[in-house]
Amino acid sequence: MRTIAILLLLITGCVSQLQVDFQIEPSDIDAETIDTSIALAGEYLLNSQHENGSLTYKYFPDLDSYPAGTNMIRQFMATYALSRLYDYTQDEHYRVAYEMNLWFNFRNYYVWEEGFGYIQYEDKAKLGSSAIAVMALLEAGEGYDNKRLELESFLYLMQQEDGSFKTYFLPPGATGAENFYPGEAMLALMLTYGRSANDSIIERVEKASPYYKRYFIESPNPAFVPWQTMAHYHLYKSTDDESYRDFIYMMNDWLILIQETSCDDPRTRGRFYDPDFKQYGPPHASSTGVYVEGLGYAYALAKEEGDEERMERYADAMILGVRSLMQLQITEYNQENITDLQAAKGGIMTSLSRKEIRIDNVQHAVMAMLSVREFLDEEEMTAAVSRVSDCKD
Repeated sequence: MRTIAILLLLITGCVSQLQVDFQIEPSDIDAETIDTSIALAGEYLLNSQHENGSLTYKYFPDLDSYPAGTNMIRQFMATYALSRLYDYTQDEHYRVAYEMNLWFNFRNYYVWEEGFGYIQYEDKAKLGSSAIAVMALLEAGEGYDNKRLELESFLYLMQQEDGSFKTYFLPPGATGAENFYPGEAMLALMLTYGRSANDSIIERVEKASPYYKRYFIESPNPAFVPWQTMAHYHLYKSTDDESYRDFIYMMNDWLILIQETSCDDPRTRGRFYDPDFKQYGPPHASSTGVYVEGLGYAYALAKEEGDEERMERYADAMILGVRSLMQLQITEYNQENITDLQAAKGGIMTSLSRKEIRIDNVQHAVMAMLSVREFLDEEEMTAAVSRVSDCKD
């Protein structure tokens, strides 16, 4: 349990910089070490905020360089994560950072047109950007109520007669990101429904569901699963329609098959990557994070239903996913070729071979770990850790 002691000391700054063979073992994971990892990631987000409220998008810690460019979907995801960190910790630093970042993003990227509003960066206005902006506004004050309603109107505008969503508003006619943006829009709508109980929202998401269920069956992709899982979880809880629950099980039973569970390379164990399906993309911390977050909702359903087999499979996948994310987190004990440890500390690298820290790597890791803490009690976590620590291929 050496790593537990290391991680607990990192947040207090009580450990001197040493060179050791760093390895996160599944047995090192418990509620306390997850909370420590969340705190380190939160520290990175706070340290990456500038005086104007913006957040650093990407940092190369081996080169100590900050490349230009950004992505507004990922930026608003970080805004949302700051609000969730405040909810979880009640640390005022997160509340202030959230408010500053929200103000910066809306001042610079929000566009209003008669009857609706949307997020634009350069020449692009994506469905996903506006959807995540809606989620980021869930904890905002009354001063943002009009913007939230205008963004919701934009999501309505983007839905088509067959229930699907156009994924781009600008440039006109652009397409793509079907695996991401519609699920983000459906989730944003369901979260606003939870605040307003507006039945027209349910109707819109129910209209979209059959289209995207067919889409997944015809062309399954792991990127599709977490956003649709979270959207359909809230849809199921609001309607008690078991077909939505069954769709969640279908998606997540399939998703966990691409997770790397082999013990051949302990450093990569837990990431979601199958070399036999390279079309799904390379291993990426951001992907692992959002998959674990979505699995938490699938786990919650299985627990409510008393489906112990699924509970075990989903919990094991979540613990291994968190193990992978912790392995990629930069600390005093995971700093090979890191130029400025203070700037990089707490950040999540993209993979073992790609050291860049991207804001969504950190945000998705935070949300994954919060999902574990929300949905698994300590007894369930201990049981999952025990199962995956007994490494059998």
